[in-house]
Amino acid sequence: MDAMVSPIDDSVFRVTMTPSVPKRVQPPQPHWSIADLIDLEFALSRSQEKPGPGFFESEVEPWIEPAEIGHPGRKTMSRALWQWLERERRKAGDGQLPGRAYSGALALVTCAALALTFSIGSGAVLGLLNQYDGRTFHVLALLAVTIGVQWIFLLLSWIGYATWGLWRHHVIVSGAQRLINLWINRLVRRSLGEDAGNWWRETSRTRRLFGFPALVVSQMAGLAFSVGSLIALLGCVLFLSVRFGWETTTAGTVAPAVEQAVQWLAAPWSWIRPEWVPDDEVIRGTLISLEDRRPVMVASQLSARWYPFLLACLLVWGILPRVTMLGIMTFLRHRALNDYSFQERVHREWWRGLTELEIHAATAGPADGAFALLLGGLDEPPGLRRACLQQLRFNVEERAVLGSGSLEDDEMALKKAVDFLSRKKDGRIILVAESWALVPKEFREIHDRLREKVGAKAALDLFLIGLPGPDHSLKPPAEEEISMWEKFAGELGDPFLYIQPFQAALAH
Repeated sequence: MDAMVSPIDDSVFRVTMTPSVPKRVQPPQPHWSIADLIDLEFALSRSQEKPGPGFFESEVEPWIEPAEIGHPGRKTMSRALWQWLERERRKAGDGQLPGRAYSGALALVTCAALALTFSIGSGAVLGLLNQYDGRTFHVLALLAVTIGVQWIFLLLSWIGYATWGLWRHHVIVSGAQRLINLWINRLVRRSLGEDAGNWWRETSRTRRLFGFPALVVSQMAGLAFSVGSLIALLGCVLFLSVRFGWETTTAGTVAPAVEQAVQWLAAPWSWIRPEWVPDDEVIRGTLISLEDRRPVMVASQLSARWYPFLLACLLVWGILPRVTMLGIMTFLRHRALNDYSFQERVHREWWRGLTELEIHAATAGPADGAFALLLGGLDEPPGLRRACLQQLRFNVEERAVLGSGSLEDDEMALKKAVDFLSRKKDGRIILVAESWALVPKEFREIHDRLREKVGAKAALDLFLIGLPGPDHSLKPPAEEEISMWEKFAGELGDPFLYIQPFQAALAH
């Protein structure tokens, strides 16, 4: 109780007591990594016991809003699961969870890939010195090896992602990325026990999120190749007396093409450093000719005009694209982590087990208006409004049927639901479905059409009812039917779609 003193006059004071409102303690926002999600998925799949009311009362109840117990959002699920995972880690130890093995395998593969590609890049440049006299670089070969090969791989990756990668919904699109992912998987399984190893082998194939590290590592490897090439070439220029030239048997045809290519490659910096662009005199003057079947090396004064251009090319066309791609891949990985919905079947089942004893108390209070959409041509079952009032705390004020008539009738039903939400600030849409009658294609179409009309963040409650009894009364759905719906809802990837199975104990 807090004391508040208010003056009545100069000498008399009245003391009144006002109840203090306890502040909810908000836990820190968790920052999930892929290794954390791997540990979470493994712990949930191998957990043999429900968290129980003790965990809820001590870890979750101090900070959760009562309204969130029945309708947890992404942040609520994230915080609660993070706290539960920390407890599981303390009980099991990191050695029994696959997250640490994954992080170690990823670090080892990353270091190996960086060392390998750095060595290949620097070795390729140094190897080109042996083509003539050990002192002369073939400019066209140097550009082809250091930049041309990389851009071929990049273009093939982009084409693969735009065709095969998109329609297969898979992020591993190139051979290098598949190889990196294979190394990671083998190292992870080798460091895990049989149980966790079997789980990882099956799960990593179906988790799109686990493929992002391979994308990041492949771009880091490409960057290491370019850095190795640049350092090797710079070292040759600074510490060796090297020359640059080129040769061809069709000079009249190739020379104009080389001149045009040089202008195009130098476009990003030619307006700042025009002296870093070899002109036509330099290009034609560094053509290596043959006399008595032996190459005649070019003059060092002209060949020295090449190296600023070549170093700039390696920086602009080799390093910067890889840095850009690395930034994009890192952003995509970060966005995928932030968009992780925590609304898949295993997460919903965990939450239902956590709150099944608390949900009735949490739904106390006034009911909000709701619009019921009866799916699949369902006739409104007796007691639906009463069940929604007592279990969901939503008062069904209007209703419509979907799937019983023509497309025009369905559009009219959806329009009525949208109009209801526009009139009711705190209105809600309840999708009433028979749990045994899931038709994925039809429900996906209804879901997509509804999302187009109400937006991606409007809350939707999917109220599942089981086979009615002889008196046509509401019955709860079977557990396997609930699991089937939760798995399908997880595939939809909609964090604002809440599955609410009818519970007879909460509707009385």
